[in-house]
Formats: sequence, C-alpha cells, structure tokens
Amino acid sequence: MKKTRQLLITDYIRKGSMESTACHTQDQTNTSLLNVYKSRNSQHCGNQINTLQQQYNAKSIKKKKNPVSLASRRRAYIRRKSKISKCKKCNLRKSHYDVNSNHCKDCYRASLRVLSGNKLIDDFIESTQTFYSGCRTRSKLEFIPYDQFINIEYLAKGGFSVIYKARWVNGPIIRWNPKKQRYNRVRNTDVVLKILNNSEKMDTNYLNELKTFFHCRKGARDVQNIYTSNGQYAYSVNTLHQYIGITQHPETKNYIMVIEFAQNRDLHYFLNKNANTLSWLKKLKILNEIANGLEIIHRHKLIHRDLHSGNILIREPGEPAIADLGISKPIDESSDKNAIYGIIPYVAPEVLRGGKFTQASDIYSFGMIIWEVISGCRPFSDREHNEFLILDILDGLCPKIPINIPQELVKLMERCWHRDPKKRINNLKNELMYLILKAESGEIKFPENDDTNISPTKINDQAIYSSRPLTLLIKKALTLQSMKLNSNEITDIQMVIM
Repeated sequence: MKKTRQLLITDYIRKGSMESTACHTQDQTNTSLLNVYKSRNSQHCGNQINTLQQQYNAKSIKKKKNPVSLASRRRAYIRRKSKISKCKKCNLRKSHYDVNSNHCKDCYRASLRVLSGNKLIDDFIESTQTFYSGCRTRSKLEFIPYDQFINIEYLAKGGFSVIYKARWVNGPIIRWNPKKQRYNRVRNTDVVLKILNNSEKMDTNYLNELKTFFHCRKGARDVQNIYTSNGQYAYSVNTLHQYIGITQHPETKNYIMVIEFAQNRDLHYFLNKNANTLSWLKKLKILNEIANGLEIIHRHKLIHRDLHSGNILIREPGEPAIADLGISKPIDESSDKNAIYGIIPYVAPEVLRGGKFTQASDIYSFGMIIWEVISGCRPFSDREHNEFLILDILDGLCPKIPINIPQELVKLMERCWHRDPKKRINNLKNELMYLILKAESGEIKFPENDDTNISPTKINDQAIYSSRPLTLLIKKALTLQSMKLNSNEITDIQMVIM
C-alpha cells in the first residue's frame, strides 16, 4: 500500500496530474483521485498531495505569460525614468524612445533647424513653433538660407514690398521621420518671396504683428477640431494664406517672407482669367470662403486693415485665402500707430475721416470685394485715386450696382456699405451660406447671360491698387470738405439776406 502511494505521488510530480496508469484509467480526474485517498482516511498522504498541488499551481502561474501585466510594468518603468530624467533644455518629461538622451524629442528636432543669427528673428520663429505645439510640423515657421532658392523670377511690386517667385530646393517640412531621425520634406517646391523694404532693422513691434497670423491659424485649427468632433460645420484654416518661413537677402540684408505659391495669383487676376466660365454659385462660394477667413480673424479680436482683391490669393482648385495679415504697412514706420495705409476704394469712410480701423471697416472692404466679384472690375478704376475721390466717398459715393443682380445679394452688399459702422452686417458667413442654399435649390434666379460686367472703357492711369500711405491725402480731403461746408454756409446766408 505504501509503495502504491509513493508511485502515485511521484507520478503527480512528473506529469503534473493525479493520474496513475496502474490504479486508474485516463478518464479519471484529479478530483476523483483525491476523493479516493480521502476515502481511505489517509490524512498524511492527503496533506502531501495538497502541498504538491499548491506548489504546482504556483509554478504554472509563473510560467504563464501575461501581456497586460508586462505592458503595465513597461509603462511604469518608463514613467519612473521620465520622472527621474528631465529634458535639460525645456525640463519636460521625455518620450519613451528618448529616455537615454539629454533632450526631449521636440528639443532635439529644434536643434536640427537652421538659425538666422538674429535673436529677435530666432525668438520669433521659436514662438511660432510654440503656437503649434502638437500640430502637424508643416504649419511651423523656419529660417531658410537664401542659397536654397533657385529660378527666382520677378512677379510684382507692392506698396511696401517686392514679390518674386522662386523654387525652394529642400522644400517645406511635412513630418518627422522617427526611424531616420530627420525631417521629411517636399523638395523643389515653388514659393513666393516677399522682400520687405527697409527690413534690415526689423523691430519687435513689427514681429508682434506677424504673430497675429499664427494666433489665427492656431486658433482656427482648434475651432476646426471642436466643430468637427461635434459634427458641425468646421472653420477651414486654409482660408488664411500660409507663411512657410523667413530668409534674408545676402546683399541688402532685407528680410524676406517665404509664402506658399498660389497658382492663380490673386482674386482680381482669377476673375479676369475666368470671367466667362465662373458660375454664380461658384462666385458665391468664393465669397463665402473669404468671409470664413475674415470671421476667423475677427473671432480672435483682430483687424486685417488692408482687405482687397490683391490680398486674396487663389490656389489651384479656385480656393481663396486671405494674405498679408500683419505685413500691410512698411517696417520702418511700424511705430506710427496713427498712420493710415491702404487702397482708397476699399477704405471705409469713417477711416477716411481720420478714425481708426475696426472690424466694421473690414466689413466695408468686404462689400467692395462683393461688388468686384459680381461686376468683374475693381471699384473706381475709371477715376484718379486722389483727395477728390476721398471727398466724394465721404459724401456718400458708392460704386454703381450692376443690373440683373438678385435683390438678396444687393441688400447684403448695401448692408456692408452702410454709413453707420454699427449697422453693418456682422454674420457674413451665415448670410452667404443662406444665399448659397437658396441658389442651389433654385429659389434665387440669376441672369442666364452674364451681362453684369460694367468694366470702364478706359482705366485711369492714376488708379492705384497697391497699399500706400493715405494720411496726407486724407488731410487734404478733410480740408476741402471743411472749405466746402463753409462755402455752403456763406451761400445759404446770402440766400437768406436776398
């Protein structure tokens, strides 16, 4: 009997079960074997078997792999390392693949970028990168050596800058490559170089205005994410034109803004090129996208101050984007807050009277853009842009509205032009979306033959459509208005005497 018990215990240890070929069949379980021995009142043997069973169970648990517990232990290890080891530059916790270095991944990536050598510029670029923390890399600004640009071609001259087209050899950053530990780029990309006149002495005031653009794009991206997650219509960050970087001319030392290239140039060029093919619905959608960008600017309590068709660039699919936010005046006069710059037909009457730019003055400029889209020409292009035009605008002059235009669109345009800034429309995007829906459903009837073009037979050579200082012309116009009022008073007195 003792030998039989010894064989059973040895067999349990070897096979991990309570089977015994000598005493039991293969069908019998561990439970039945235990019952057999317990039924024989073998207390000692039962205790041994219980002890062996506990040891076996403990060993089997250790042998089993638990991926959940391993993952949790791995994360705990990384957390412990992160708490102990901080980035020496930003003092932030490191990413898991970066625990053996002295810098976090963001600081390491930043160290690979080229610096300008100018502390103001480098700090500005770093601040714009901070705005986009967590966003895609392509949205961030960088300093680009001037020798990276080839095939430089002259495009146009603005009021405070000269514009060129060029090809950037390395191209903009699209994403970080963790395997190769470098940036992936779109090589040989066409860009626009906007050389800022007298910018070799760029100051902090001017750079602070440039930061507004990045505030808008970052804020618009946040709003876009919120609206998209809620299943609502999202603001499109693409309605604001993108700055890519900054470079410096090696000879003049002027700083140059590197901007994404727009295939269709500006809105005026696009309208002339596609005058016979643009449908009314497409025109309304273009206006809606411009209103979308303007609303993004206004949501951040900012003002564009120089909104006109030349500052609205058109990408390849015909999508508009507002440009020149923050760089619409000369650098060497950035401290003069009372100076007024712009294009006379697009400047609101209250500003021409010496008032300040407001969001309502941007709405007035947008009304002129509506007129330009539906008419096909720039406002007041048949007149000289001087103090006399300013005087007439102060007296209530507006462009002639084309015939056959739906009244809904006419009313919208006139609300943008309202003489009282407080009564101008403040929900442009919603109004235009309403018009688009009515146009798609057929409730609004547009003329089949587009005979709304009222382009003048001759364009005045003194009609200037680039931003320039207007302060002196405004003073002359106000003097003329005062003299005119005094003359009218004298005439009225003479009439009373007679």
